[in-house]
Amino acid sequence: MSHNKNLLILGLSATVLLLSGCYGAQADSVARDGDTDPIVVVATIPLLADLAKNVGGSLVETHSVVPPGADAHSYQTTPGDSVVISQADLTISNGAGFDDSLIPVLESARPKGAIHVVASEGLDGQSRSEIEGDPHFWQDPLLAIRYVERIRDGLAQADPGNAAHYKKRAQDYTARLRELDREIAGLLDQVPPGRRILITHHQAFSHLAQRYGWQTMALAPGDAGSVTPQAIIQASQIVKDAGLPSVFVEARFRSTALEQVARDAGIMVSPIYAGLGGEANTYVEMMRFNARSLADNLR
Repeated sequence: MSHNKNLLILGLSATVLLLSGCYGAQADSVARDGDTDPIVVVATIPLLADLAKNVGGSLVETHSVVPPGADAHSYQTTPGDSVVISQADLTISNGAGFDDSLIPVLESARPKGAIHVVASEGLDGQSRSEIEGDPHFWQDPLLAIRYVERIRDGLAQADPGNAAHYKKRAQDYTARLRELDREIAGLLDQVPPGRRILITHHQAFSHLAQRYGWQTMALAPGDAGSVTPQAIIQASQIVKDAGLPSVFVEARFRSTALEQVARDAGIMVSPIYAGLGGEANTYVEMMRFNARSLADNLR
């Protein structure tokens, strides 16, 4: 009888685990020490959830509304997403127009009293005029530190009793991002100056280029922009003049126009990530992958 009872308990446990794996938004659940429930953090995209996880550690349970590898601009939220948001103590959006389509869902579903953080708040003035309109500030690790600071403050506001914990973890993670910045600079310095030009499908890497003294050119002006014949001609000319051995495309885009530019020039199409997914499961992994891809394919 005891043996059968144990089997029944194991079966019920497996069922609970299976159901939780199918539930709502993407989640990374952890338990706090003692009997207190973790602070529930719901971010619009996986990258913001990853930053929050690094700041919150074991005191937070992080969720992303948009799954890894999906496009935040076209993602259709589900009732399960709203259920998860309704349990949030803290919600995080990027701002700067990046995740505007998700804001109505956050506002309607999150509970009264939940804290909301706009991670890029205050960064609009950090860019040169020619890259205004690119909301992917996180492509510069030093601007990602500004995200971390805002998330730290949001967690401290949602859970003031553990403010010191969030401050310490934010300091440690900031030191890691400063080291990442130096690592990226060293990798990108391996590329000859005349080849430090990143040509990609859409304008997501302006802040990376600004930080490390590169040039960037995108066929489409934004995430939803269309490619013009003039943009294709311009990209082809840059490839020819600079002798670039590769252009770069994100896994979530199938850019036939960029592939055509590469075919016509007899060069490669290499991978790069604007957000998490595929081979980039964390912010640090993504930035390292991009730097190595640029260094390996443009030398």
